[in-house]
Amino acid sequence: MSRLSSDLLAQARALARREPRRPREASLRRSVSASYYALFHYLIEECARLTVGAAHDRAPFRQFAGRAFVHAKMKAVCEEFAKTSPRSELLKPFWASLQVANNLEVRTVAKNFIDLQDQRHAADYDLSRHLSREDADTAADRAQESVEAWEALKTQHEKLALLFALSLMLWPGLSGR
Repeated sequence: MSRLSSDLLAQARALARREPRRPREASLRRSVSASYYALFHYLIEECARLTVGAAHDRAPFRQFAGRAFVHAKMKAVCEEFAKTSPRSELLKPFWASLQVANNLEVRTVAKNFIDLQDQRHAADYDLSRHLSREDADTAADRAQESVEAWEALKTQHEKLALLFALSLMLWPGLSGR
């Protein structure tokens, strides 16, 4: 886990526990937001490492590639990978060969990303919604679960991890094709 994403997840957990008796709404909202951003930055770093390379001299290229990621487009990719059959014609050839629909790890990452992004939007913009400590804890747990699922995906299904990484990175240019 990258330093930033690790720090964000630790911050999310600390904010959820900051006030032991009656957690402040601001702490819980920032906790949920930090959990989403922990996963967001983790995926960017991991996808850039997978596609650009992990060597030290590749760091500027990973940072450059990281600028290609767009929140809404990443969610759209995750929505495709959470389905049993993609809407995108570009992705359809991979579904059977890589057994995307049956892969628990990629579906876990995709579904958690979608849910965490929705929760972050609610935490940041929907002031009529009350958050509980359980909401904040669950968000942090889902971010951690996604990290673990990604690690398993990279190890056990390398080509599927590469497809997911490329899709997350390139979707802004591919989505209309």
